[in-house]
Amino acid sequence: MLVSIIMAIYNEEKYISQSINSILKQTFSDFELIIIDDGSTDKTHEMIQPFLSDKRIQYVNKGKVGKVEAFNIGFSKSSGKFICFFHGDDIMIKNSIEIRVNPLIRYENELVASAGKLFTISDIDKYNAITVPKSEKGSLSGQAIMINKNLANIIFPIPNYLPNEDAWMRMHIEYFADKIVHVPEIIAKYRIHDSNSFLSTSTMNNFKEKNKKIHLRRKNVYKAFLDKYESKLSLIDINRIKNILIAEDYRYNGHWMKILFSKIRFRLKISFIFESNNFMYRIKNKYIKFFTGLG
Repeated sequence: MLVSIIMAIYNEEKYISQSINSILKQTFSDFELIIIDDGSTDKTHEMIQPFLSDKRIQYVNKGKVGKVEAFNIGFSKSSGKFICFFHGDDIMIKNSIEIRVNPLIRYENELVASAGKLFTISDIDKYNAITVPKSEKGSLSGQAIMINKNLANIIFPIPNYLPNEDAWMRMHIEYFADKIVHVPEIIAKYRIHDSNSFLSTSTMNNFKEKNKKIHLRRKNVYKAFLDKYESKLSLIDINRIKNILIAEDYRYNGHWMKILFSKIRFRLKISFIFESNNFMYRIKNKYIKFFTGLG
């Protein structure tokens, strides 16, 4: 089995059929789809049953274990040389697997990742039709990446006390990958709606709630990464992470002037400043199509 697709889901009855169908229609067919149901309470289970006649699909439901642990379970059951991730409410572009796996095959003995672009879809116009990122590079967010098993073996298992899997995977790619291949094409449609874990439409309109989620996402993940790998990282990388943690405390407590003079890269400063207080965040949310995908 060449590619393992790991999909952790929870209450996706509305979108799961469309999501699975988009995977089954891939131009690259040598894959396994491992669906880990994180204890859904709606009709997700019933919607998945018709697809289980396809021998490439595994379906596991161990009850409510948490999203991160669901991904850990999925990885433990994977057999592919390459690993990618998907959500039960998104849509995979037809050649998504093919264009990401082909550049990686030649680097079998290295730690490698490929990254494509995402295209947002939403019933709310300001969150709809945004390409992420806007540059020529691909996104290092979960469903946009593909990694080989060598790199995946370092990333997993993900500490299950973390709020999400994305940031942990991204940091390993940034700091440990021998090569990142950027695929300048859209590989998936990312759906933004009320039930998203991080980019939910309700959370994006509530600064207090958003501020707390951002802080947990950054503080916990960066600290956990530093605690685990400080002895293996260069002094430059250690200081870079520590400076981000300092700036994140400034951001969380609304000290935007301190962010301005912090030792982090310019684009990250802009992002932190516009997430540092309710007024600045309202500006960012109003012009979300401009800000999203700049980093």
